[in-house]
Amino acid sequence: ERKSKLSVFLKHKLDKTIQVDTRKEVTPKSKVSKKHFNVIFLIPSMPENQDFRDALRSKWLNFSYWKETELKESHKRTLHYKLVFIIGKTEDNQQSSPDFLRELSRNDDMHLMDIFESRIILKEKILFGFRLSLKLYEYNYLIKIDHDTLVDLPNLARGIQKLPRELVYSGKCFSFLRRLAPISTERYCIGAGYILTRDVVEMISGLSDEETDMTLGLEEPEDAYIGQLVRKAREKHDISYETLRSYSVKDSVNRYKADLLAGIFHFSNWFYHGIKEFEKMEKAFHCRINADFAACPSLLYWYERRQDQDCVCLDLKLNYRHADLEVYRKRPY
Repeated sequence: ERKSKLSVFLKHKLDKTIQVDTRKEVTPKSKVSKKHFNVIFLIPSMPENQDFRDALRSKWLNFSYWKETELKESHKRTLHYKLVFIIGKTEDNQQSSPDFLRELSRNDDMHLMDIFESRIILKEKILFGFRLSLKLYEYNYLIKIDHDTLVDLPNLARGIQKLPRELVYSGKCFSFLRRLAPISTERYCIGAGYILTRDVVEMISGLSDEETDMTLGLEEPEDAYIGQLVRKAREKHDISYETLRSYSVKDSVNRYKADLLAGIFHFSNWFYHGIKEFEKMEKAFHCRINADFAACPSLLYWYERRQDQDCVCLDLKLNYRHADLEVYRKRPY
């Protein structure tokens, strides 16, 4: 009987959340007033990642943790946001677990897809999220991040304040991706964190089944896929490349994953990605919000040098590749 009640509850939640066909353009049937936010954070997640979701809600994207001298009132207005988590099913049925159902009942930011989790469905989750966001909310910017991306709210707010309200596709962008077959020559912004204005999301969401159905190699990288959809939307609406293209912001995402894995942060980025481990992300977050930039003009910090000293400023004048740091920069993104 208990299992039956869980099944009924989950079906009810699925019926409420799976309302958007990823193959169709979103057209609201009624003129129901939508809630307005300046920013939508679109985050693909999996049922077992509750720790990351809870940390994003209560801490990592919580304004109250930041110093008022850094995160000012104008920044908070710029970052007036809504979280949108897109979650699929797992073969071991984790989406029916009591903990997941409890989280689902307490939060209105989780949206389920009736599709099994795997890396190759990530692009489907993002397209689903685009269309769902248009149906549910009014907003100016959609920011796609991963659940293990730390967001530097003051830096991001200053970056958004410089962006126009139309025809923006921005982040850390590249001209090709070597692992694609065939190699793509269209620029794309890496999936750790990129920004689109609402009009670009609308154009992508309006693409047909044939236009959105494409294969980009064995890994099916979601970021390169979105870059291709931006190209198709631009061509469909006869918009010039110079008007709508991937606008690369040099410091939007940390350049070297190896630095983050070793605990080195250069605090000039919008997004920090590559740490993976939840406990290390917690340490990195506390290092960032407590960083004393006046005492560290280089903005370069090592956040876990010793057990009793979590956050240390590194002097750029020193060679910080020494054995104590164990940093080996293999390659940038």
